[in-house]
This record gives sequence, C-alpha cells and structure tokens, in this order.
Amino acid sequence: MKTLVKYAFSTALLLASLNATVMAQVDILSTSQDTLQTKKCFELDTLHLNKVHFGPYVSLTAGGGFHTMWYNPEDGKRNSGGGAKIEGNFYWYFTHHWGVGGGLGFTSFNSKATMNYVDHFPNAVDVQNITYDHRTHYLNVKETQNFVMIDIPVGMYYQTEMGQKWRFQAGAGSKLSTQIYGRAKMVENHLETHGYYDIFKLDLYGMDNHNFMDFKDEKTTAYVKTMLSAFTNVNFMYLINPHWDLMLGAYFDCSLNNVRSNQDHLQFDYQTTVYHGVMASTKVHKVHAIDAGIQIGVRRYLGIVRKPQLPLIPEPIYLPDPLETEIIEIEIPQIEIEDNFDYEPEPKKKVDLTKEMTIGYKFGSAEPDYNGDITVIDDMVAYLNSNPSKVLIITGHTDNVGSLASNKAIGLKRAQAFKADLIKHGANASQIRCESKGYLEPIVPNDSEENRAKNRRVTFIAVEK
Repeated sequence: MKTLVKYAFSTALLLASLNATVMAQVDILSTSQDTLQTKKCFELDTLHLNKVHFGPYVSLTAGGGFHTMWYNPEDGKRNSGGGAKIEGNFYWYFTHHWGVGGGLGFTSFNSKATMNYVDHFPNAVDVQNITYDHRTHYLNVKETQNFVMIDIPVGMYYQTEMGQKWRFQAGAGSKLSTQIYGRAKMVENHLETHGYYDIFKLDLYGMDNHNFMDFKDEKTTAYVKTMLSAFTNVNFMYLINPHWDLMLGAYFDCSLNNVRSNQDHLQFDYQTTVYHGVMASTKVHKVHAIDAGIQIGVRRYLGIVRKPQLPLIPEPIYLPDPLETEIIEIEIPQIEIEDNFDYEPEPKKKVDLTKEMTIGYKFGSAEPDYNGDITVIDDMVAYLNSNPSKVLIITGHTDNVGSLASNKAIGLKRAQAFKADLIKHGANASQIRCESKGYLEPIVPNDSEENRAKNRRVTFIAVEK
C-alpha cells in the first residue's frame, strides 16, 4: 500500500508538469490547424484542376508547315511548298482517356513546277492550208499551283495528365476533303510557239497573226479530285483553368487516293491558246496531297466541373491558460500499513511429459514459438535428468502447403532443432528420439491460415525405454 501511495503522488506531480507544457503549445496548435486547412484546400484544388474529364470538348486550332501536291512531272521537276490550316473539332470522351471526335476545317496547298521541253505537232495546217510542224518551247517555265480544300475529319482520340499543369492528347483517323479553290499560274520565264516549214526549211517565230509568239503570265483554274486522307496529330495542352486548355502540337495528313483530275490536256493548247497547267497535262499521272506542320489553339470542356468535398478537420481543443489556472495544494496523509499477513505465490505448474505436449511454429520456420515461456526447456531437461529410464519422443508436424516429402523434412528439422536446444540445456542425447509426420496428422482441417498455424507444431511425450 505504501508503494501504491508513492506511485500515485509521483504521477500527480508528473501530470502537473505536463499540463504546463501542453498549454504552451495550444496557440501553436490552433494556428497550425488553419495553415493545414489552407494547404489541404490548395492540394485538392490543384489535383482536381489537372484531372481530365469524360464528356464533351470543343477545340479550335490553326497551323502551318509543309503543304504540297506531290507529283513527278515528265520533262520537268516539282518543288514543294507550304500552306496553312484552320480546324474546329468536337470531341466526346466516353472514358476519362478515350474518345471520338469530328470537325470542319480548311487547308491550303502550294507547289511549284519547272518545265523545260518542246511539244511537237506535225502536220499542222495554217490559214493558207500549208502543212507545217508546230512547236511549243517551254523555256524553264515556272508554274505555281494553289489549292484550298474544305475538310471533314473523323477520328479516335486519347488524352492523359502530365504533371500538375500539362495534359497530352493524340488522335488518328481519316478525313474527306473537297476543293473550293484552285489556280495554276506561270510566274517566271515564258513559252514560245514556233512554226517550222519543212518545204522552206524555215522556223518562223514572232508572227502574232499566226500565233508564233511569246506567252507570259498565263493562268488557269486548276482542279483536283475529292480526296480521302489519313491523319494523325499530337497536342500538349497547358491548363488555364478547369475548362480551358492552351494547345500546342503537330500534325500529319496524306491523301490515300490519286487526286489528279480526269483531264488529259496539253499544258498549252496552241490552237485555242488556252493554258491548262502542268497538273492537268499529260506530263503528270499521279498526284497526292501531303501536309505536315505545327499548330496552336485552344480547347474547352463543356461539362460541369464539380470540386471534391474537403475532408473535415476536427476543431482544436482549447485547454485553460496555465497562467490563469489556480494551483491547489493537496496534502496526502501518511498511512501506516502493518505487514502482518502471509502471502504465498501460486505454485508453478510442472511439466508432465507422460501426456503429449504441443509447441507451435511459424510457417517455414524451425524456431519454436514458446509464447514467452522459455522455461519449458529447463523443465523438460529437469524431468529427463530425474527420470533416466524415460525416452522423450519429439514428433514434427506441418500444414499442407507443399509436397509430403518437403513437409516431412521440415517437421524433422523442427524436431531436431528442439532436441539440440534440450541437449544445450543439459539433457542426455540418448534420452531423445526425433521423428516427423509431415502433414499426415493435422489436429484441425487445413482450410484457413488460422488452422494451418495450429497444425505447424511439435509434440512431446515421454515413454519407458
């Protein structure tokens, strides 16, 4: 009782000192609660701001780069040109990452050809019915071709987050394009028409009344077929707010069909003096539209962005100010207790090895689980030393995880490890015998982890030699 009173008094003094320390931290705690709430709000808002959403989006992009009509003319060469495009799209993401989209756009193409050859038309007849050889000389004639197409793209799109402020989008699909403008024009050098009269051995030129003259700055309307193209694009998007993204990306389109018009003209018809252009002439057989470049734009999410509910942070508990706390002195009276009663501790149970005993093991381990009572080994050693006619049989058991051979080996290893502990503590090795049953003798079904733990054990029993 004296000891109990002293302990209570010491505890009261310790609590009094702790109270002063806790009060000094109350103001810091209340301030840190507000800071934590603000920081948590910022973290949640940032994460929510960057989240990609399923549902509707719209975008508007503009770009430019390599835009050309690709062909290989006979008796000349082609030079690629540039162009621009503008496109509006509507997307529907049926998951947070995957969606479909379609839109409307306009694309321009520019290319240039340089032609250097002579067209021969024998047996031409002039106004006086004299036969001659008509010749058209293309003296490094440079021609430009300009087209504007209206596009309807349809494709599949993928999007994902990249850090706190960036997103990534990629798309691929096909688009149908038709021409709304086309022009071919001579921009440099000229062509000459000559008449060669074999009977006179004369090459006539500079006779405007016979159309033997120079032609410059000729132009005409150019045509291409409706084209089906494959497209792909990638975009990196910077978050402005939960609804708006700023887009920066690249694109590539290529027509799948030959877009050359079904026309087989001369580049220049000497009879009608009509200029038809390189792409409509017999010098070109296949034409494909190719464009690639970079683009910028904006994208808007049309759905409703709902911010998540903030977690509830418990209100701080305000304790009284230690400076205003009244200190009460308590006098603990001395209590005299007479120690005149007899106390005998409960005798410890002795090991009875004439009945089977069990000690458990962890899975795959040969170390016994004594449950904190290591003295069981000393008791066994004492029993064997006081009964030299007895033999201790140690039997290892396992659960059913693994083969029978491996489990018998584990069980025997556990029995031998326990035998080694007994010998180490003074037991006679001739009084100990080890064996293993593996998983053949479970005490409960091996249908749960709890039951398998019960079956991992060694049993002991002492018999006469």
